[in-house]
Amino acid sequence: MQSQSQFAKEHLGRALQLVFLSLIAGTVSACGTVPKIVTAEELCKDWRRIEISKNDRFAKSSKGRGTDNQIEANNETRAVWGCDRKANKAAS
Repeated sequence: MQSQSQFAKEHLGRALQLVFLSLIAGTVSACGTVPKIVTAEELCKDWRRIEISKNDRFAKSSKGRGTDNQIEANNETRAVWGCDRKANKAAS
């Protein structure tokens, strides 16, 4: 009869093998996909501007990167990709 620790090691080993094999399968299947080229209009419609209201509460970060800074950075980055700063559409 197997001891509990030996039994646990065998099952853990099998579980790790399954995880590893599923990661490999996921990686290989992703390699076969062709990147889709989207227009600025499609991108800006999906990548929505984050609105802020006066009732929002923001998390503070010890490094000065709180939620408010992350929201602002997201909205500012949209312009780099050709999106309008204040609307969910491509810049004109």
